[in-house]
Amino acid sequence: PSQPIVVKRAKYIAKVYAFCPGRDVRVSVNRISRHRFQDIQHSEVVVGGAGDGRNEIFYTIKDVPGYIGKDPLTIRVYLFSQINGVKPVKVFQYQVEKGEVPHAKGSSFFNVDRAVARKVLLGK
Repeated sequence: PSQPIVVKRAKYIAKVYAFCPGRDVRVSVNRISRHRFQDIQHSEVVVGGAGDGRNEIFYTIKDVPGYIGKDPLTIRVYLFSQINGVKPVKVFQYQVEKGEVPHAKGSSFFNVDRAVARKVLLGK
């Protein structure tokens, strides 16, 4: 059996969210945390969280068999504070409006700089 990967303690708690009616969406964050969303609205915790600086995101999108439609689609990454009452901070978004065709695959990054860290850690 393959060995599980070793993951350092997360600096920031992160979640990946997808709204993907009629589609199979696969997302990878920092080449460690892999997620699959199929015809659903759901979020999952990012294994390893997010770190200071540049964080990578890769995604693929395809229609599920039999899907005929042009529904909107959204992929987002949020960072969460450990302080009660602090709202999550959206650090990445890929969105396709109703009627538009999404890219079959893509990659991007989000940056956790001092301003983002301050919002997450202090709520300011």
